[in-house]
Amino acid sequence: MRIIGPEESKLMDEYTIKNIGIPSEILMENAAVCISENIEEAHKSFVIVCGTGNNGGDCLAAARHLNGKNKSIIIYLVGNEDKLTREAGLNYNILRNLGIEIKKIKTKDDIKNLKAEILSCDAVIDGIFGIGLKRNVEGIYKDVITVINDYSNFTYSIDVPSGMTAGSGEVLAAAVKADKTITLNLYKTGFLSYSAMDYTGKIVVCDIGIPEEVKNRFHKGRFITDRAYINSIWKKRSLISNKGEFGRSLVFAGSTSFTGAAKLTSKSVIKAGAGLVTLITKDQVFESLQQSAAENMTVPFSEKSRIANLIKGANGIGFGPGLSKDEETLSMLRLVCQNTKCPVVIDADGLNVLKDNMELLKSGEYVLTPHPKEMERLSGINIEEINKNRIDIAENYAKKNNVILLLKGYNTVITNGAETYINPTGSSAMASGGMGDALTGIITSFIAQGYKPFIAAVLGAYIHGYIGDKLSEKMFSVNASDLINEIPYILKEF
Repeated sequence: MRIIGPEESKLMDEYTIKNIGIPSEILMENAAVCISENIEEAHKSFVIVCGTGNNGGDCLAAARHLNGKNKSIIIYLVGNEDKLTREAGLNYNILRNLGIEIKKIKTKDDIKNLKAEILSCDAVIDGIFGIGLKRNVEGIYKDVITVINDYSNFTYSIDVPSGMTAGSGEVLAAAVKADKTITLNLYKTGFLSYSAMDYTGKIVVCDIGIPEEVKNRFHKGRFITDRAYINSIWKKRSLISNKGEFGRSLVFAGSTSFTGAAKLTSKSVIKAGAGLVTLITKDQVFESLQQSAAENMTVPFSEKSRIANLIKGANGIGFGPGLSKDEETLSMLRLVCQNTKCPVVIDADGLNVLKDNMELLKSGEYVLTPHPKEMERLSGINIEEINKNRIDIAENYAKKNNVILLLKGYNTVITNGAETYINPTGSSAMASGGMGDALTGIITSFIAQGYKPFIAAVLGAYIHGYIGDKLSEKMFSVNASDLINEIPYILKEF
């Protein structure tokens, strides 16, 4: 599913109107029809609060359709009539010609009346501000939003909750807290901001008739991963395939006190379908990990010439889980980067030693998988800023360093700087140690099996979260071992 910001949305509208020849009135009418169709059947009476812009025009047009469905409506206009856009004014006049009263909100007494009406209706429809809002909400507008938030039984917002920016999800001093946002044309980037989640409620997307060629022309390559896309890129296995066709994977993981990371990552690579897996680990833990290995081979760090040859023959490499941040880890990462002919997934301590050594990535393909704290170390940007601007920061970092970046967290961001996917699967039920090791293993396995590294990262993130979601239906918390054991069963669904 495509995602757009306010600039792209505006360009799509303008091009459709001016170049395709679809009048703005038709787009507004399409929006109104879709809005009315996405109102819950249980809601019979509405207070509809409209602004003077085109978002208000959508709101006024939707009010007409609800009236036509014999719903009880009370309409309020916030702002002066002479500020109505042409399209909003058209719908305003149609309502008046139908004999439908449109009340004004200009004074404190009007606010009191609004409150009383809201208390006696089933739902409020918010169409005050749209995606063009750039200034802080204040004065009578802020008062109206406060009353809606304090007294509405259920609130619908049109396109975006009024007071929230469509691009970043920032709240401009005050914003409507919607229970359902009926957004127009395409999903908005701002909805993915963590702060936006308190305001959008359930989000549905309305097709308003923007042609596909126009969407393709102005869309900037941002998507939410969905099941249809995953099904389209998933490779079915041939009955006559053998282990040699599913790749040779290397896993660099494990040190004293962190043998679990090595076990989890290796097992994840195996369970996700790689043909041959070799764990390369620190000498201090080599013997214990060798004894516990069943399906993978094990090699100690000290066998450098053998490791160099293994690197050259690998199809996918995972580096970092549980290695510890020390000179030995950095030296081994250098060996990998100097000898690899395949993509490398770098996680955990691999990222920690990489921080001041980005020159190691000057050639080759790399997938970096930081959580926000690791991203802070890599980028020098504080966590608060990262969580506020996850997509932009991830894209800029990936582009600058010529890497694929998978920024972990709710709505994981996967980007190569030119194309970005937001992963919708996964939940807090998965918030436990070892989950990152499982993800590194899955992505490494998919790379070894022949998926391009960017596709492997998108696919791995989706399946990792999807398994967690499935398990959380019957489990309060899901640990890494639970998830890894489930991988081969879930992959049969695709």
